[in-house]
Amino acid sequence: AQQGVIPFPEEWRFDAVKYLRAKNKVDAASMSKTVSASLAASLPQGAPLKVVDVGAGLLSMLPKIMALSPPRLDYYALEPEKSLFAENVKTLEEMGFVKLPD
Repeated sequence: AQQGVIPFPEEWRFDAVKYLRAKNKVDAASMSKTVSASLAASLPQGAPLKVVDVGAGLLSMLPKIMALSPPRLDYYALEPEKSLFAENVKTLEEMGFVKLPD
């Protein structure tokens, strides 16, 4: 018996960036304002906020977290998909973030 991964047919492949852009629009429309307000109210006043975004996609949560106006934000985005990572670098630059030297 042959073992291994069965390759996906070519017609099953999709552009992850296009897919997540469309998905993020739907997600944004369905975000609960009540939950967002509850989260904002539960944050300790004056305390830094540390977030680990696993499977960060296109960083759609970053602006929402920044809107909570924490005095300091340590945001770690983990995204293994190379096409999404490259898009995120562009997004961060557009948001005014700068790349630190290696």
